[in-house]
Amino acid sequence: MIELNTKEYIYPMICKDVGWKESTGKQKQRQIKCIEESFKFYHPINPKTKKPKKSYIFTEMIKEPVLEGTWGGKREGAGRKNQIPIDEFNLLWEMMCRDLYRKNNYAERSWTNKIYFTTFEMYKSFGFDYFKMMGKVNFDEKDKLARYIFEDIVIGALKPYTITRICNRYGFKKNSLPKGILRSYGSKSGKKEKKIDDDELLPIYNQYEKEELEKRKLKTLIQAVKKGCIEEINENIEVRFNIEHNKYNVRRLNMIKVEDIDWKKDVDASVYLDVEQAVYHFYDVVVDSIYNSIVNRIEHGEKYKTQLNDNQKRLLKKYLFEMTGIIMVSDEEAEKENLKSDNGLININRYRQFISKPITTPQKINLEEEWFDGDWLPFLDAM
Repeated sequence: MIELNTKEYIYPMICKDVGWKESTGKQKQRQIKCIEESFKFYHPINPKTKKPKKSYIFTEMIKEPVLEGTWGGKREGAGRKNQIPIDEFNLLWEMMCRDLYRKNNYAERSWTNKIYFTTFEMYKSFGFDYFKMMGKVNFDEKDKLARYIFEDIVIGALKPYTITRICNRYGFKKNSLPKGILRSYGSKSGKKEKKIDDDELLPIYNQYEKEELEKRKLKTLIQAVKKGCIEEINENIEVRFNIEHNKYNVRRLNMIKVEDIDWKKDVDASVYLDVEQAVYHFYDVVVDSIYNSIVNRIEHGEKYKTQLNDNQKRLLKKYLFEMTGIIMVSDEEAEKENLKSDNGLININRYRQFISKPITTPQKINLEEEWFDGDWLPFLDAM
């Protein structure tokens, strides 16, 4: 938090101590305005020029620095710490590993130090149930681009606080978790299956996947996701293992050798309260990140390779509202579309109708265009 009467602050230092992302343009101006309204301060004098500097020395906090929403009205929770402290991450990661260790009876197996998991299992354990949240959204199937960009924004909000942190902790390549293979034995159906690790099958799995992509004249799994054939590819790979190797329910998962957790050490009951608070904080930070990314897409679309039309921008706001209940509308839009009730607040039903009304023709998707933000493979790990 901001230190009073002791430190001389410039903009990047303010953002670091308050927990905001550094920004530019209007967003930076909003952040500075918020800070100036939240603290008493003065600008120190430059001893050479005898003029006030642009830096700040804060003397008293008037109120908690909370940013107002870009789209009018107060965005509840906006401006909160937008990073997960390392101790919170370590706590969530360790508890997830312990939970997997217990559920899968790792102690009875030879691979006691290996944790297998899907990326979405990790998201859920940390506090954001991806499939449950996405299940709330009524996607417009006529405009797949808007859907893919929204999904990419959500994944992009989750990744820095999960995959990136794990890679940093264990020294892996950025955003690239090691893979392993789990398969079933004892039952072809998998209903009474027992799991066994079989990482030696990984090269075969990767080769099968490559052949499936080549058959469809695709270069990457991302293109398979866009084209809607990723599930078919995974099913075909599973069938080939059944037929050619007599192996059943073969799955490629994230696999990490966890040697820095004492499995035998009991967890103090008081820790679970800290876990609950960390889970809530994780969810809040992710939602804030999603909100800010959609704002950037709408306000600064010229910075992106793929340009969105007005209808797609409206769909992003609609998907955000359906997933989280957050309203994203400017005062000008609210006035023009008569979205406010007599009490001056946004009428939910009017807003829902407003963001659900199509106004332009959907944009076609170019499979060759890699517009996804970075490595989007986490999506594929849960298929």
